[in-house]
Amino acid sequence: MELRKIIQQSFDLYLKNFGILLLASLIAGAISFVSLGILAGPMISGLLVLGMKINRGEKGELMEIFSHFHLFLPTLMVTLLLWGTLFVFHIIGTIPLIGWIIKLAVSPVLTIVYFLTIGFIADQKMRPLDALQRSVDCFAAEPLKLWIYSLVIMFLGSIGSIIFIVGIILTMPLAMLGMSLVYQQLSLKETPLFKLDKQMLQIAGISLAVLLVIGVVSMIFGMSRNSSRNRGAGLASKILSGATGQKVKIGITNE
Repeated sequence: MELRKIIQQSFDLYLKNFGILLLASLIAGAISFVSLGILAGPMISGLLVLGMKINRGEKGELMEIFSHFHLFLPTLMVTLLLWGTLFVFHIIGTIPLIGWIIKLAVSPVLTIVYFLTIGFIADQKMRPLDALQRSVDCFAAEPLKLWIYSLVIMFLGSIGSIIFIVGIILTMPLAMLGMSLVYQQLSLKETPLFKLDKQMLQIAGISLAVLLVIGVVSMIFGMSRNSSRNRGAGLASKILSGATGQKVKIGITNE
């Protein structure tokens, strides 16, 4: 699988179908936002299928994004699972240095597995757990390649917010198209079943639990330290105000 070719293809298709992809992404994004992410699954399903149709040379229609509400429950299950996993790694990410490294390593994996899972549900009508297993199998077959690809797509999707602040509106459709195209290629491949043995599962579970506990402690310590700093700054402000006869306020800046 030539990932560079897929990215180039994504750029070409995006430029040729700029209007409909932008409008579809705007509407899907707005509905997902207003619904607090509850309707993100059906919206992403519609965008992925729209991207696949455009790639096949079929006529892409805006109504495609409204054609997958019957997948609300299965896609919601996957979305909630993603949120829960992200929350766990958010806590782990509070661990100095190692937490940031773990988040960097895990985020691209979660991103591509999520989109592939939604793709298998929307395109092949798989059950959520079967779609998730199939997505993990696809990733495990070419982990480094797909990790790099996902990282690049995440960067392309978010670069608009860095450069133009609201420019993410222009770059997100490109990211969605990129995920749609890589799903199409991976869905056609036969991949071996990926399964961790009992010992590996135990090691992974214990490691995750330890990291989670350290992350919680790190969060509590960080909040406690910030609270102590704020109390100290408030006390110093009162003392200086009393000594000078003028209102003095000492602020705390994060280092």
